[in-house]
Amino acid sequence: MDIANKEASPGVRRMQAVVGQEVPFDHGRRQLKLLADLEITTKAVERTAEAIGSCIAAQQQVEIQRAVQLRSILRSGPLRYANLAHLVMIFCLIR
Repeated sequence: MDIANKEASPGVRRMQAVVGQEVPFDHGRRQLKLLADLEITTKAVERTAEAIGSCIAAQQQVEIQRAVQLRSILRSGPLRYANLAHLVMIFCLIR
């Protein structure tokens, strides 16, 4: 779940995402200053939280599409060899 913004380490980006989703961005910036002595702009917290949130949303959409595919295969009647191969492929992608 890496993002294009490489101004901060992965750990700092995760902290920005967590505070950005929990509290207003400026409050999150102040928390990072207080708890980790990090000088980060409010806009950086906002951008990072939104970028990581977009990545999470995209991953969730992929999982939903896989579940829909799986459901349609299972509803299509008896499993034929082609359906079984497709089912195995979807299962491997989920893992």
